[in-house]
Amino acid sequence: MPIEKIVRGLFWASIVFAVSLPVRADKKEDAKKHFDSGNVLVDAEDYAAAAVEFETSVALYATKGGLFNLGNCYKALHRYPEALAVFERVIKEFGPTLNPEMRADTEKRIAEIQKLIAEVNVEVSEKGARVTLDGQETGTSPLDHPILLGPGEHVFKAVLEGFEDVEQKITLASGEKKRVDMVLRKKVPPPAPVPAPVVTPPPVPPRSGEGSLPSPAQEKKQMGKEAQPEEGPTVSWLFWTAAGVTVASAVMTGVFGGLSNKRFDDYKGFVQDYTDRKIQADDKDLVSAKDDVQLYDGLTIGFGVATGVFAAATVVVLVLDLTGKGIESGKVTAAPSGVIVRF
Repeated sequence: MPIEKIVRGLFWASIVFAVSLPVRADKKEDAKKHFDSGNVLVDAEDYAAAAVEFETSVALYATKGGLFNLGNCYKALHRYPEALAVFERVIKEFGPTLNPEMRADTEKRIAEIQKLIAEVNVEVSEKGARVTLDGQETGTSPLDHPILLGPGEHVFKAVLEGFEDVEQKITLASGEKKRVDMVLRKKVPPPAPVPAPVVTPPPVPPRSGEGSLPSPAQEKKQMGKEAQPEEGPTVSWLFWTAAGVTVASAVMTGVFGGLSNKRFDDYKGFVQDYTDRKIQADDKDLVSAKDDVQLYDGLTIGFGVATGVFAAATVVVLVLDLTGKGIESGKVTAAPSGVIVRF
């Protein structure tokens, strides 16, 4: 019985192997076509198109020649980090089968590229921020490894919901090591808009001759009313107090917002000094600027929220006054000749 199982297993294994042979052969043949096309494009010095052909070739069937040529194309295109990864793959996957000349040539290119690339450590103040490099996704903060880049100008960007986006541009030289600090600031909600007060016009008295004739007492009372100035809608002292507090809170929101922006600009300047002159990370000015930004941000948010609350309270008091449900003591009357305060 065990012998029968072994024979049966070998039988099915041979069938699977036989079926897979044509597939592997087709992939290898297609890889060879793309490899040959890549070599033609290299002769024409079209390295970008050649890189695409070699990428397709090694994806179908990786060979040491395909990887080696792909690394050379990346190097010619100044895509040094990608070239380094490909040449290291040649050593890792085909090291034992490389002839001495090709191995020495590969190791020489690795050494040359290592001198050209720069190393950047990215630090983001908040966790979970999406970090991009030159428009391409890099990872999520905190990044646990340095980023290898070729010399030149590069743009880092950090994006996190509820925070303002931060973008920083740096210029790297060959073999340089830099650190990029990205401080995310919370978005400040705008103060709630204060709606315009709704003024209800006074009732229009009936014209003379309309309706029933008034009695002498009613005529005397009507004449007394006509002699007095007409009173418009009234608002209480509480409305003016709430409106004043709302304006003061909005002013403080603007003041602390301006201070926060000023200190944030100072902080970016200190960070640039650190990057260019290698100032120590515990620099007092840098720490002080960062603490001030956090303090002013908190005050700005606090006064912004307070402004919204006071604005809403002002609207409520105004509506109550205009509907006759407000505070009667010390009311302010809008009369034709001006504003009259009554007690």
